[in-house]
Amino acid sequence: MYTTYEGQQVRLRPFRDLGEASSVFAEENGTPNPHWGPYHEAAAEISGEFSDCALLPDNGRRILCVERLDTGEVVGYEEVGPLSLPRLVAWVGTFIRPAQQRRGFGMEAKRLMFCMLFENMPIESIMADTVATHQRARRGLELCGMRCIGQRPAVHYRHGRYEAVVYHQLLRSDWEAMDYRHHVRRSG
Repeated sequence: MYTTYEGQQVRLRPFRDLGEASSVFAEENGTPNPHWGPYHEAAAEISGEFSDCALLPDNGRRILCVERLDTGEVVGYEEVGPLSLPRLVAWVGTFIRPAQQRRGFGMEAKRLMFCMLFENMPIESIMADTVATHQRARRGLELCGMRCIGQRPAVHYRHGRYEAVVYHQLLRSDWEAMDYRHHVRRSG
């Protein structure tokens, strides 16, 4: 049995089946990200990783569905992993379908993922990164409580040039001080 996490707008849950997961990945692969550039995940890789309504490959990556509460529509996914060494750190990422962006779904999904990770894993830190030019993503990470801890210049190649990548972190102690975690609904 899996626990789902619900906020005011979205629910974080396992994908129902491979078809539901594949439709989200197909849209992501078919819509080049204006900040990161094209992204490609092979359908065979996804189907090989899908097991028991969750994406749980051997490398520790886990991908959960982000579902709107008002319509039941799948608006994207939240991803964690792989866990890095030492295993006290988790990496997270979010994809929200372009038609569903700028409504707060991604920020809430990320907060729900923070709750899931800190409540169920012995981690002390959650990390996320984005390209330095992606101001909306950077602001969203900060609004979720993450702090910018630095950047690496010229590490991501896109549109014929190299760009900096900015790193954000949320410590367990910071998350424990946040109010939103008390309003999350958990069901299993």
